[in-house]
Amino acid sequence: MLRIIRDAPETPNVTQVYEAAVAKGEVGVHSRTHMKKLLNWMRKINRITSVPPKRGPSGLMVRGSFVFALTKQGAEHIAKIDAAMENNELGRVKR
Repeated sequence: MLRIIRDAPETPNVTQVYEAAVAKGEVGVHSRTHMKKLLNWMRKINRITSVPPKRGPSGLMVRGSFVFALTKQGAEHIAKIDAAMENNELGRVKR
């Protein structure tokens, strides 16, 4: 899911992240509730940030979804995983 958030053209909301995760199929998200729990866990370990919808002129929240962005730690984590995967692929012997 970190790659989905990283590769999005703009900061994605919950619906956009879920649709992309289901479309990829390799993410392993079972339901929208499961994905929200994963996003919450990633937020707690400082991999992503979540921004609530804007407030309207009356001070109340405008209808909308939270949007997500990677933190510096999240970007570093993805870079580490990508490097490890690349090294693993280079080290494999084709049979």
